[in-house]
Amino acid sequence: MRLRLPVVTMDGPAGSGKTTVSRILAAKLGMVVVDTGLFYRAVAWVMAQQGLDAGDESLAAAAAQALRLEIRPDAEQENGQRVMVDGEEVNGNLYTPAVEKIVSDVARHPEVRRVLLPKQRETLQAGGVVVAGRDTGTVVWPQAELKVYLDASVEVRARRKHLEIQAGDGESDYDRVLSLMQNRDRIDTGRETAPLRVSDDALVIDTDSFTAEEVAEQILTVYRRLPAAEAT
Repeated sequence: MRLRLPVVTMDGPAGSGKTTVSRILAAKLGMVVVDTGLFYRAVAWVMAQQGLDAGDESLAAAAAQALRLEIRPDAEQENGQRVMVDGEEVNGNLYTPAVEKIVSDVARHPEVRRVLLPKQRETLQAGGVVVAGRDTGTVVWPQAELKVYLDASVEVRARRKHLEIQAGDGESDYDRVLSLMQNRDRIDTGRETAPLRVSDDALVIDTDSFTAEEVAEQILTVYRRLPAAEAT
């Protein structure tokens, strides 16, 4: 049974442009953006706040089970949405060094992914969503009308993250960012449960040489050919 409105999935490694491209695409299509990574970041934030060991799967799964995450559209926010955990706004807290350090450890626990999967799927039921993550087209919503996989060299992705941190008035060391990103790639592609991979029917775009706007336009060209596009 086809959804009333389409779902577009956007997968790829960290720094490939998923978040920015998803926002541009959603704005052009009048859709909502859901970043599945926010669920894992929220669990990591809770664990960091409580001083819990992110390597302990049972503790991480318990934190995931108790998680009450709300994603509300908010034009006044830089990312176009307000993220709430247990009623508390946490937008800026989900990208702190403390969260970055453990989020991949949290996400690789099979039990955490099992617990969060229905919570993620619930946000997509009505369609009209651009959903970004690492397994959105392969696991979370494999029936999506359009699946996209964005890629880029690890050097380019690390440089983007390095500049993003600096632009936010933060101190950043490129070599450290590169090392962290390489480690995250190993974790994301090597985990046993829902590893990062390209769906067989995905539109694959290497973003090394394109701006986010140019990538969004490439996706729009394909999207407009879909029969389901008429629903938007």
